Amino acid sequence: MGVSIVMGQGLGVNLVSPVSQTSNLTFNQSMSDMILQTIPENPLNTLTTGSMLSVIILAIIVGFILIKLNDKIQIVDSFFEELNKIMFEMTGVIMKFAPVGVFCLMAYTFGTMGFKSILPFTQYIICVLIGMAIQMFVVYPVILVVFTRLSPLKFFRSFLSVMFFAFSTLSSNATVPTNMAKLMDIGVPEEISSFTIPFGSIIHKDGTAIMQTVAVFL
Repeated sequence: MGVSIVMGQGLGVNLVSPVSQTSNLTFNQSMSDMILQTIPENPLNTLTTGSMLSVIILAIIVGFILIKLNDKIQIVDSFFEELNKIMFEMTGVIMKFAPVGVFCLMAYTFGTMGFKSILPFTQYIICVLIGMAIQMFVVYPVILVVFTRLSPLKFFRSFLSVMFFAFSTLSSNATVPTNMAKLMDIGVPEEISSFTIPFGSIIHKDGTAIMQTVAVFL
């Protein structure tokens, strides 16, 4: 937000036609209600509605049961493991076509909104990149040094390929397989990476928060 204010992003820009809208939404939920909503009541309904927090909690419960039963459910354990490999492979295939889809969307946007949209969107992209650069090269290195005493340069050098892949695909979910593989290469156990990386890709949304905050000024 500070970067957008300093750069004066959105001043004198009106890319969206004024629309009169009314809403009856009220935000009077308590913290306990929000927590209860994340607890899955129906496993099938949880998977179809797309509530990611509920899906994660359901996955944790199922994983805990799988660990507890251990050798008694080898078929189910193998099923989930093979299904996980299929999903990773499917994600890889889809992401190969993602750049074409992004190009088409951007071409359609600029084709319908005209040249007047180029400058505001350029400012938007610059603001987002500056905000992400501050987060990545200032905030993250400080956290890394304080909690792990590792060298940020060494860490970034190890994950350079993963960061380039994430930047090109603009998807944290698409980088899950490559991120897990890189962590295992540097010695992180699969039991840890297989939980923290998928969980972090859903919960840890710093890039999305920066992008949406900057978009408010557009």
